[in-house]
Amino acid sequence: HEQQRADRDQHIRVRNGNLRNSGQFVKEKTVSLGVPYDVGSVMHYNSYAFTRNFKITMETLDPLEQNSLGQRTGMSFLDAKIINLAYCGGVCRDDLRRPCLHGGYQDPNDCSRCRCPDGFSGTFCEALAPSNGER
Repeated sequence: HEQQRADRDQHIRVRNGNLRNSGQFVKEKTVSLGVPYDVGSVMHYNSYAFTRNFKITMETLDPLEQNSLGQRTGMSFLDAKIINLAYCGGVCRDDLRRPCLHGGYQDPNDCSRCRCPDGFSGTFCEALAPSNGER
C-alpha cells in the first residue's frame, strides 16, 4: 500500500493517536522504480482508514491533495506507470528507447511512443493535450 512507502512522511502525516490499528501504516522498504509518491493511487487508503475516533488518520502535507486520498475510481497514471516499469520494463530494446517527457513512460505495447500523464499528448508527451471540447 502506498502509505507504507519509505518516503511517505514527505507527503502525508499519519495521525497515530487516531488509529485503532497501526499495522497498515508501518513503513516498509519499498522499490519505487523512480515513480513519485501517489496520493491518488488506488492502493492508498482514505483519510479515515482504521480510525478509532472518527477523526482523520492521514493528512496530506499539501492540503490540496487531501481529497485525493483513497479514491477508488481506478488506477492512477502513476499506478499504471509503476506496474508497466516493473513487469514490462525490458520489453523495448535499447535501440528503441524513447525520451518520454513530463513524467511519461515508454509504451510497452508500442515502443515507438510514450504513454503520457493527464494534460500531455504527442509521441513523446511533448505537447499539451487539447482542452475538453477542442478537436
